[in-house]
Amino acid sequence: MTLLLRKPDGTLSTVTEDQLTIGWNAGEIAGDWQVQRPGESQWRTVAEQLGIEIPSGQVASAETSAPSTGSRSLPFAALRSRYRDAYRMATGAVVIGGTLKIMAVCAGGFVLIMSMLPVSRAIAVTGGADTTALLIGLVAAVLVGVPLYALGILVSAHGQMLKATLDTAVNTSPLLENDQKASIMSL
Repeated sequence: MTLLLRKPDGTLSTVTEDQLTIGWNAGEIAGDWQVQRPGESQWRTVAEQLGIEIPSGQVASAETSAPSTGSRSLPFAALRSRYRDAYRMATGAVVIGGTLKIMAVCAGGFVLIMSMLPVSRAIAVTGGADTTALLIGLVAAVLVGVPLYALGILVSAHGQMLKATLDTAVNTSPLLENDQKASIMSL
């Protein structure tokens, strides 16, 4: 997303949220500078845009807010974006696994139904059924459906394990407050 950045001297420039985060982390952009989203008329501070909490009475300028080590912790917005992408990948894996399981049931059912066509013709013509064709169809349906269903289970399990790992990472992160952790884990 492109943002309009207004510096204290009144100059305007366009930046992406990633550039804003990088500038903040490098100490080149202050938290009290103003940004505006496209289509909005209201200006907000860089700190508000990045989800940075500034203690009351402290000015979030580039000079005063940088720790002596020269680096800052990642703002909440950057962490949330990173975790949101990871949660989307995990959810995608779960959805793909579920789709594979549905496809397995459909494919197995299709093979079974197709194998029943010759059996139904034999019943119509001779009045009796050859159970060998039905047995072969059943075995073929199992050979098609079971491996595909097992693959769906594995892909879904992988997605669930990724979600659990992400939950652990978010929950143990020293960079996040409890309400921020809850916000991220609800993505």
